[in-house]
Amino acid sequence: MSTGAKIALGTSVVYSLSMVAFVHWNQHSERQKLREGVLYDLERRQSSSDGPTSSTQHNSATGSATSVDRH
Repeated sequence: MSTGAKIALGTSVVYSLSMVAFVHWNQHSERQKLREGVLYDLERRQSSSDGPTSSTQHNSATGSATSVDRH
């Protein structure tokens, strides 16, 4: 195998491994942010539990609003 071919192979392997590592790191980071958002929402809901127990949710697919009873 020529020197140029070895360099090209090595470069492509390093690039591929770097991309795989980046994608895994990015997915982990996004999952962590989602988890923190859920915990924040739960904490916010518990701190405002003295308010009304029903709320209105908007369904963007149908364009209608529905009342939801939360206990």
